[in-house]
Amino acid sequence: MFQQQSATTSYLYFVSVFHYVFTQYSDFQSWSEKQKEDWTNEITAQIHLPTFTALPKTERINLDAYSKLLSVLATELHDPLFGFHLGKAIRIADFGILGYLIESSDNLTTALNALLKYDALVANIGEIKLSELDDDMVLTWLPYSPSNEHVILRNMTAWVASVRQLLGQVVTPTRLTLTFSLDTEHKAILSKWFGCEVDINSSHNSLVFPASYLAYRFDKNNPDLHNLLQHESDKQLKQLVHKQQAKSELLHERVCAILAMSDELANCTLLHVAEHLSITPRTLQRHLRVLNTNFKVLLDKERKARFPRLIHQFSLSEVALSLGFNEQSSLSRACRRWFNCSPREFKSKSE
Repeated sequence: MFQQQSATTSYLYFVSVFHYVFTQYSDFQSWSEKQKEDWTNEITAQIHLPTFTALPKTERINLDAYSKLLSVLATELHDPLFGFHLGKAIRIADFGILGYLIESSDNLTTALNALLKYDALVANIGEIKLSELDDDMVLTWLPYSPSNEHVILRNMTAWVASVRQLLGQVVTPTRLTLTFSLDTEHKAILSKWFGCEVDINSSHNSLVFPASYLAYRFDKNNPDLHNLLQHESDKQLKQLVHKQQAKSELLHERVCAILAMSDELANCTLLHVAEHLSITPRTLQRHLRVLNTNFKVLLDKERKARFPRLIHQFSLSEVALSLGFNEQSSLSRACRRWFNCSPREFKSKSE
């Protein structure tokens, strides 16, 4: 399983949303390329991605922006099932190299193994788990935050739509579970297309299907091409991990610098620092978790580093305030954790 790092989608997977809109909605089909570009930039500006069309195609788009995009378009197009309709229209090419790797697989088992290993190349926005349940298999998806129902619907629908395309037949799961609510009409629409019962307000998102499906063979099976694409996928996955590791390390350094340069730590909250870095608190915490730390730990280290100097210059209450503690007793507990003594004992020993 790919380690949870910065939750992002590939540029290709993100821009395929606009391809769907421009090709499936008649209102846009007569537009010039310039009109489409201007409208795309207007929409992406709403989700804090200005001049999106100028971004390099190697750029990764953060989950927050992707999730907001689907929500904004659902509203703009008056489609409460936008994610579902988007998923139905998925093209193998929208998955990039993973799509062609899956297409060249010999059967569904090999395809699912590729999905489990390389899904992050397309969209590192959740964790996929495959498990057995009696005579069935359960494909469970645990989306990262902040995902909404459109993000979930696109993923769950796209997986089924892709398998149907590759097999050339309408295979149906035995059950679909979703973590959000749907009204009766929309639930019936999903049930008809998936061909199975739909459970809503579930504890997880999953597709249950007969284990016998795993042996279904793909018409475009190509072992040589599959091996070649698998080698390239390994290479790209390694590059992605390295790139996101480097980004996490850079953010770690910037957080430490912000804390060190702040005169007072009282206002150095997670929200304040994240805003300073122009990212969400969740995204910042995800990056720090990659390095096996979090904001609370970094703040604590800065407090500990300042304490020996401040304790000789100010009163205990002033030190507590400067370090961002709400109560003097909180500082006392922290001091015992840091130095195994009370603030007064520390001051006495160090004089």
